[in-house]
Amino acid sequence: MAMDRASTDFEIDLEAGAVTCPACETTTDVRDHKGRAATRFVFATAACAACPFQTQCTTAKGGRQITVGVHEARITAARTAQAEPATKALLRRRSKVERKIDHLQDLGMRQARYRGRRRTRLQALLAATVANFKRLNVLGAFDTAPELGIAA
Repeated sequence: MAMDRASTDFEIDLEAGAVTCPACETTTDVRDHKGRAATRFVFATAACAACPFQTQCTTAKGGRQITVGVHEARITAARTAQAEPATKALLRRRSKVERKIDHLQDLGMRQARYRGRRRTRLQALLAATVANFKRLNVLGAFDTAPELGIAA
């Protein structure tokens, strides 16, 4: 089975309005995509038929099509920033926060049990309190220490 190339394998130049494939074929054939705020670049059928990468790139009978959304520049910048140490540290911190959010959802914060902001906030505070007590228990804050003279 042929492996499809991702659109990240293509060089997308939004300022020039062109897309270059891994075989160095460039297209500026721009078509709107179903009226949405996106642009579709279409490679010529003849160019794709003669390409040595065609089996790895597309299984379509026509040429390869790349759809570029309105946020393509931001997505490209984010992909580039992922290699920077500061971004890597931020992503590590983000995964910790997402795990904690998942834990709070497991403790009942997936859906509010009450109506009104005050009661929903109370539910969130109770779930956070339970999460904090569980964390303190894992850290051993509630263990008795005989050397300190604390009895169970």
